[in-house]
Amino acid sequence: MDKPEIEIANSKYVYAVRDKGGLSAVIVFAIFLAGGLWFLSVPIGLLIILIIVAGVILRVFAVKEYTHSVSLNPIEKKLELITKSHTSSQTEYFSFNELWFIYKKRADYFGQKSRVTSQKRDILLIDSKRKTLAFLVPKQDGWTPRLIFDLAKTMADLGIEQKVDKYDKNEIVLSPTSSP
Repeated sequence: MDKPEIEIANSKYVYAVRDKGGLSAVIVFAIFLAGGLWFLSVPIGLLIILIIVAGVILRVFAVKEYTHSVSLNPIEKKLELITKSHTSSQTEYFSFNELWFIYKKRADYFGQKSRVTSQKRDILLIDSKRKTLAFLVPKQDGWTPRLIFDLAKTMADLGIEQKVDKYDKNEIVLSPTSSP
């Protein structure tokens, strides 16, 4: 299995996950499913409904975006964010002075109740004045806890503001001497 990577090139910190695959496998599966149902003499109405449902699922799967990489350039004081889907890629640049991040332990990262998910995970939320740039959760879209910690630590070391709620016991305050 491919591992996420941290690369330091030209004084630039690059935190990236591997590209997601699987779109071609879904298309082939849908074609074989439709062909199999056709040869099994399934009523044409049911076949059309199944093809439409498969098309909608395929469309949603193809356009779902994920954060592919975050690059930090300390010389230019810029963050480069690459978001990808199975059909497109988008690169955006942001100045360090318009960014902040939140690094905390959270169990309800999809809005679930805390008692449903007992295991808390370290999440990283990168925000700017214009929009939320990235919401990184371990074991989601290829991001690992170590990769998320290293990114948050580098952001703190480069002087990007960390927003902390001093009354929240789940906040993880990063300093230059922090370790996982």
